[in-house]
Amino acid sequence: MISVKRNYPVIVFLTLSLLHSCGDGQPKTLPQSAFQVEFGKSGVPSEMLAGETVVAEILFGNAGNQVWPSTADTRGRKQVNLSYHWLDADRKVVIFDGLRTHLPHDLQPGETLRINASIQAPPHAGKYVLQLSMVQEAVAWFHDKGGVTLDLPVRVVEVAVPVPTAKPKRVAGASSASGLSDSKSTTAKKTRR
Repeated sequence: MISVKRNYPVIVFLTLSLLHSCGDGQPKTLPQSAFQVEFGKSGVPSEMLAGETVVAEILFGNAGNQVWPSTADTRGRKQVNLSYHWLDADRKVVIFDGLRTHLPHDLQPGETLRINASIQAPPHAGKYVLQLSMVQEAVAWFHDKGGVTLDLPVRVVEVAVPVPTAKPKRVAGASSASGLSDSKSTTAKKTRR
């Protein structure tokens, strides 16, 4: 029979030492130098319906010197997401907080990512600028820390509401446009004889 001696204090010590040396696994506030992004091509349409949500492919890369965390800390903060603002023709903010699109994994410096972003148009028709930006939640928008945005002109149009058309009612025994009488009324006349 083999005797196994359990050394719980050693395992606990090693685990705590690794956590301390590697960090606690929680995302940290990025330094100023990490708020750098490069945007590539986008599949954002140049025209959208008022209030419509579209999914558009966006290409961007981490041009900073730190990893962008894709998960939040225990308080739901500090993950990096793709989002946007809507600006009017005078470049005044109309909608500040756009929908968030989460990163599928931590993004390393120099790494690029093609992602499908959900974008919701403003509720009213007009000419707008969609300003795409990265954001570290509860910390800062990248463009407020020296990063760039991708600004795209988008025309928002009203949703066309179909106007119901009145269907002409057929009256038994009435003539149709072709001059023929309703077959039901003809049959009914024949059976009365």
